[in-house]
Amino acid sequence: MHYELFRMEQYLAGSGDRGGRRGFLELEPPPRFDLVIADEAHHLRTPGTSSHQLIERLCLTSEAVLMLSATPVQVSQDNLYALLHLLRPELFQDREVFREILEPNRYLTTASRTLRAGPAAGEDWIQTAANCVEEAGGTLVGWQGAARRPALPGRAEQAGG
Repeated sequence: MHYELFRMEQYLAGSGDRGGRRGFLELEPPPRFDLVIADEAHHLRTPGTSSHQLIERLCLTSEAVLMLSATPVQVSQDNLYALLHLLRPELFQDREVFREILEPNRYLTTASRTLRAGPAAGEDWIQTAANCVEEAGGTLVGWQGAARRPALPGRAEQAGG
């Protein structure tokens, strides 16, 4: 079914001139699905919208949900959080936990760019990348990951030669 159908309040919540028929959110018991495939999932990123309410219900009543989108989520981290929270609310409990999960990425992205650039990144490019990996390890999530992988320190030096 197309999301646009559920932007009409009478189909989502049952109000309007549908002869007393219930909307999708009012169905009791709610329908169960084995798999829901949500194409153009970037349209689902805004809490409070009818599209978000629809996918929220589908996530709760489905065995599995696959969200697809060729449009990058570029507006903010909050949009990505909203989608991930729909899929895994136990993992992405709140925005603060989500920010902690993302924190090591900025350091690791810099390390990756530095290693790809190689000597063009500067004379001390290997040490710069190693410092970035160390900083990532200093974050809460990075520290937890490094504790499970004691061989992580020194990887940047290995990559350089």
